[in-house]
Amino acid sequence: MQFTQINQTLQTSLPFENLTISSDRQSGFKPIDLLVSAIAGCSQIVFTRILEKQRISYDSLTLQIDAVQSEDAPNPLTKVSLVYNIAGSDLVQEKLEKALRLIPSNCTIIQSLNPNIEVVEQVIISKA
Repeated sequence: MQFTQINQTLQTSLPFENLTISSDRQSGFKPIDLLVSAIAGCSQIVFTRILEKQRISYDSLTLQIDAVQSEDAPNPLTKVSLVYNIAGSDLVQEKLEKALRLIPSNCTIIQSLNPNIEVVEQVIISKA
């Protein structure tokens, strides 16, 4: 990847779209937003692969992710909470929680985080 500074942003071209990084959300993605998005994307991909391997079918899946940053500069990420809301019939909470516990050891992004960042996962079953 090659990034170019344009005004107060950093930009790159990807095969499917351009990416603009900025300290101002009006001008582009903040770096912390990209990190949180990477955690969400990696976690969701790993979770759905685990569900497929375990032949657990579902109708829909949403992921709510909340990030907490330290009050002290440079405001590092201290905690990430991931709540998977999964809908479908015949879903078993214990099986989903077992699959959830496999995410951290199989997610490249979570494995790359500072060990001081607490990552908490939860799964909620809703009716389809």
